[in-house]
Amino acid sequence: MSGLLDTLEIGVGIAACLPLYYLHVVAIGYPSVARLARAGYVLPVKKARSHSQRGAQP
Repeated sequence: MSGLLDTLEIGVGIAACLPLYYLHVVAIGYPSVARLARAGYVLPVKKARSHSQRGAQP
C-alpha cells in the first residue's frame, strides 16, 4: 500500500509542477527555443538566398 501512495504522491507532484513550469516558460519567453527556431529557419533561408545569388551571376 505504501508503494501505491508514493506513486500517487509523485504523480500529484508532477501534475502540480507542470502548470508552474508552463507559466515560467511563458513569462520568460524561453530564449533558447526562440534561438533554435531562428537557427532552424534563418540558416536555410540564407543558404537558399546565397545559392540563388551565386547562380544568377555569370
